[in-house]
Amino acid sequence: MDYLSIPVTAFITFASSEGYERCAKYLFKEDILGKQNKNCKKLKLLGEEVVLSAAPEPSNIVWENLDVGRF
Repeated sequence: MDYLSIPVTAFITFASSEGYERCAKYLFKEDILGKQNKNCKKLKLLGEEVVLSAAPEPSNIVWENLDVGRF
């Protein structure tokens, strides 16, 4: 069966802290204090608006809960 699998979660790593800071400044909906980011630009992927935020520390993620079933 041919179908398109749409990702629901992605973790992005940056080569430098400058890259992360630029992403945070223009693409995160909230700043590091939890306030609305007034510089936020809308980003679309596959026609859907993408919500970006800082990821928790890897040790705080329950990786088994990220599995997405067929339904």
